This record gives sequence, structure tokens and C-alpha cells, in this order.
Amino acid sequence: MEFALAILAHVPLWVWAILGYIIIMGLKQTREMSLSRSRLILLPGFWLVFGAWGVIGHYGLVGLPTLAWVAGLSLGLALILRSAKSKARYDAETSRYVVPGSWLPLGLMLSIFCAKFGQGVALALHPEWAAMLSVQLATGLVFGTISGGMLGRSAKVLRTSFLPSQTAFA
Repeated sequence: MEFALAILAHVPLWVWAILGYIIIMGLKQTREMSLSRSRLILLPGFWLVFGAWGVIGHYGLVGLPTLAWVAGLSLGLALILRSAKSKARYDAETSRYVVPGSWLPLGLMLSIFCAKFGQGVALALHPEWAAMLSVQLATGLVFGTISGGMLGRSAKVLRTSFLPSQTAFA
């Protein structure tokens, strides 16, 4: 217990602010929302950058960790696009997307936060792990999969505007 408290005591305050913001934003998404196209693009864009930073920031832009991130991104995207259907619709009059509430965004955002936090703690305690290919590949795959999930959710909603009816399953 002392070990965990010692780790938590050294976490900068801005990290807790980010966690609070993630929780607030995730809880907002548990209710039906009307979103613009740009809002649907910005959120996964942010998480793509955050996930890529977790890989590229520690292991560089080229190489197997980046390939693992791309593979994870593809996996996460495919999993969400092929997942159970949830109702979303495009309102042509307002040019907005009506998205039902879901706990998925909160889960994905907390997952990537926890993965990034865990990576930071692990590499602070064991900096030599950064050179281990297995750690690099696992990190790339995890961050990519979560980012792909965020991207997939937005892509499912965005494609409703291309469907013939105003109400579509996304």
C-alpha cells in the first residue's frame, strides 16, 4: 500500500485534472447528444494523437512499435464498425448527428488514460523496459486498439449522413 501511495504522491496535479476532465466528458456522453461533424472528428482525432504520443514519444516514429500501433488502430476500428448496432441518426435540417448515450466513450477514454498512466509509472520504475520489444509491441497494440475504437465509433455515426433514410443504425 505504501508503494502505491508513494507513486500516487509523485503524480503531477495536471494528470489528475486530465482524469477529471475525461470523467466529466465521458459521463456527458452517457446521455443522448446532438453533435456537429467537426465534434465527431475532433474527439477521435485527439485520442489518435494521445495514443500515438504514447508510442512515438517513447519508441520513435518508425519501426515495429509504430506498426503495432497501426495494427491496433485497424483492429479497434474493425471491432467497433462490426459491433452490435446502436441507433444514431443524422438530422439534415440542423446538419447535426443525434447520438444515443453510451458508456463506451468513457470506457475507451479511461482505458487509454490508464494505459498511458501505467506506461509512465512502469517506465519510470524500470526505464530499461523501454528497450524491450515485447513492451514496445504491447504498448503500440494497446494504444492503437483503443484509438481505433474511438475512431470507429465516430465513423459509425458519421456514415449515417450518407444513408438514404434520416434514421439509420450506426
